Amino acid sequence: MDWFDCVITGARVVDPANGLDAVRDLGFKDGKVAEIAEGGLASRAWRVYDMEGLIAVPGIIDSHVHMRAVNEEIFCGFTMSALSGVCTALEMWGYSESILNALPRWGCGLNIALLEAGVPGVSLSGPDPSMDELDMFTKSALDNGCFGTKLLGGHYPLTPEASARFLRSARKQGAYVAWHAGTTATGTNILGMREACQIAEGGRLHLAHINGNCRGLVNNIMDEIAEAVRLLEENPAITSEAYLSIINGLSLHLGDDGKVASRSLAGLLKKMGYTDDGEGVLSALHAGRLYVIDTVGLQAIRVTGERAARLWREADSRITGSMDANPALSRAAMCLARRKDGSFTVDAISTDGGRYPRNSIVSHGLAMVKAECLTMTEFAVKTSYNPARMIGLETKGHLGPGADGDVTVIDPRACEPVMTLIGGKVNLFKGAIMQQGGTVITTPTGRKAIEARGLPCIVVDPARGSLPFRTSWS
Repeated sequence: MDWFDCVITGARVVDPANGLDAVRDLGFKDGKVAEIAEGGLASRAWRVYDMEGLIAVPGIIDSHVHMRAVNEEIFCGFTMSALSGVCTALEMWGYSESILNALPRWGCGLNIALLEAGVPGVSLSGPDPSMDELDMFTKSALDNGCFGTKLLGGHYPLTPEASARFLRSARKQGAYVAWHAGTTATGTNILGMREACQIAEGGRLHLAHINGNCRGLVNNIMDEIAEAVRLLEENPAITSEAYLSIINGLSLHLGDDGKVASRSLAGLLKKMGYTDDGEGVLSALHAGRLYVIDTVGLQAIRVTGERAARLWREADSRITGSMDANPALSRAAMCLARRKDGSFTVDAISTDGGRYPRNSIVSHGLAMVKAECLTMTEFAVKTSYNPARMIGLETKGHLGPGADGDVTVIDPRACEPVMTLIGGKVNLFKGAIMQQGGTVITTPTGRKAIEARGLPCIVVDPARGSLPFRTSWS
């Protein structure tokens, strides 16, 4: 008789890909889902976890995280993501070398794909790099084990022409490519999103945090939401995510000219009536309108007022900050909007979290379920099935036999995770993280580099992801 490494019993299992929403036993062996049954698996298990009254969904995938903050060596983003019920994450800030070095110590058992950011004056020569330079940048990222590249246009923009070259370079070399919309001609707003869709020319692209483009900075928020929905409908090759937290995240660093380096921060300061320089930052901090993100143990918290101003000065402005910048209307609309065929307009619920204290997929996502805006099936679609298809992870996002043993078990009353399994092993259990290290999601090009580091890896070809994958789940 074949024995399972572990079995989850009593949970309501919600698995959209297999049309399942019922109480079932889940049996795991050798890191995979081995069997799903109406009962009876516990007698053949080495370990049994009774999850009666709870809900088990395919392991949550956060399709937009940041594991490291500006100028910090504490990688508490892994801890914060793992504690929030995440099993797999797409890292979108860069710092890939430091993150790979930190993974054995800080990784908390997570699967992670890394995008290297193209930042003028840091990883790129300036705002208008040539195609040759961009080809070298993309090749280096892939050779080092990254899954792809990202444009940080809303913060550190390239010219529209260079942004177009950036996309062409990524696609030519088979890299996953994402864009925080904005160029030197636009910003993090509906104009930046409109421009990004035009520059994408119908090609594949991951547009980051769509809610961030609908803050009412250009037009009425409702008009911006309507345009964002239309743009995504007209560009089906573009995948996207949005988060449900009110808070944003950005660097509070000042440039050599004394102005804030992040264009997104500059725009938000001006909207609130502050100058986009050190004086404006301090004024906003003292007024409680701007926050500094501090680390307490392995958790990040937001602080404001004089304490935040002191931290900002001590760090010589090289510190991460946050604002309450995301209107509820755009957050809800981007979560719920539908295409003409009934599928979700914005494919996934993300957090833009990790290191930023807004790891709210379970807490805020289940609030939408409690409000009867989403079903549990739709929650699982937007937090696991769709993100897995976006990235091309064919053995994740579902719980069919042979799927990876990644599961998130949720308490629907408290709206919080109780347990996760990653690779069939318990990773989170009642607030305790059980695993160390992590697994890197890389490309065929990057496999050698990741294996040379002694890190386990999952190899995916981004150019062969599962598009189209959208369907109506109603």
